[in-house]
Amino acid sequence: MRLIMAVSADGIVAKGEDDTMDWLGPTDKKVFRILTSVGGPLGVSRKTAKVMPKTLKGRKLITISGSRGAPLVSLDTFRSYYGASGWLLGGQTLAMVALETNALDEVHLCRSERLAGKGHKDQITPFLNSPSTPYSKGTWVMEMKTAINDVSVEYWKFHR
Repeated sequence: MRLIMAVSADGIVAKGEDDTMDWLGPTDKKVFRILTSVGGPLGVSRKTAKVMPKTLKGRKLITISGSRGAPLVSLDTFRSYYGASGWLLGGQTLAMVALETNALDEVHLCRSERLAGKGHKDQITPFLNSPSTPYSKGTWVMEMKTAINDVSVEYWKFHR
C-alpha cells in the first residue's frame, strides 16, 4: 500500500480535526491529484473523512476505522482488498498504525514551503528516518526527492 501526506514547512501535518488544509497551495493539490489518480481507492480515517470532499473525480474514497464505526472498514480489510493499489491519505494516527504494522510499501511526503502554525507535529518523517524500529522488518529509504514550485515531493520505499 501507499501513503501520501502533506507536511508544512514548520513540520505540521494537520492543524486539528477541522483542518481545511488551507496552508497548502495549488501545487500540493495538483501533485495529490496526479499521484492518487494512479491506482486504487483512497483510504482515510474517520476524522479525515469529515473534512474531505465527498467525491474526488475518478477516485473512490473509503473510510477506515481502527476501532469503532461499522459500516467502516478496518485497515486490515482495506489492505486485503486493495493491497498495492490502495492509497492511505491519513490522518497521522492511521498512517502510523500502517507504518508500525508494515502495511506500507511506499510513502509520498509532499513538503510545502508554507507555514501552518500550530498543529499536530509530523511523526512520519522521524519514523522513516529511524535506522530501525521494533516493528520494522526492513528499512525505509528515500529513493527520490523532486521540487515542484513550492513543494518538494519525497518518495520513500520500504526495503525488506
